[in-house]
Amino acid sequence: MKEAVSKLRGGTSDTVLDRPLGDSLKLETIESEVARHYLERALAETHGNKTKAAKLVGLKSQQTFTNWMERHGVKEWKS
Repeated sequence: MKEAVSKLRGGTSDTVLDRPLGDSLKLETIESEVARHYLERALAETHGNKTKAAKLVGLKSQQTFTNWMERHGVKEWKS
């Protein structure tokens, strides 16, 4: 699991699980980055099929997946 979330957008050398605690740590931002990463991956792997993508990330429906996309700023998949 650690390897799966270690690097996020931007290719920074900081890992999600090893960021220093303190004022600069924003848990909500990290959570959103991780969610965006996996939502986008699921969309890419399913060629934009939200029903299949929802299953890949353990969400119960296409509507729930769409709600997560909106919450975390994920755009529709384009081929």
